[in-house]
Amino acid sequence: MIEDNGVVFTNLNGQSALFNNGTWPLRSFEVNGNMRSSPVERMEEPGEWPTRSTPGALLLHCGGDLLENDSDAYMIERI
Repeated sequence: MIEDNGVVFTNLNGQSALFNNGTWPLRSFEVNGNMRSSPVERMEEPGEWPTRSTPGALLLHCGGDLLENDSDAYMIERI
């Protein structure tokens, strides 16, 4: 979920991580998901029958700084 103060990622176990704030600033955030289905050809007509789709893998590509934006702020946060 994208909120005003950052990006909140919640996994299936209910654990949340907050990104794009002062501690974990993001430079890039991209989500790639796909849907899986098995095509079924029509026997006497051209085309395919409509089939059920199920969600496949969801890949999150995040890039940024681990702690803070510069080395001085990093050392203060680390301590």
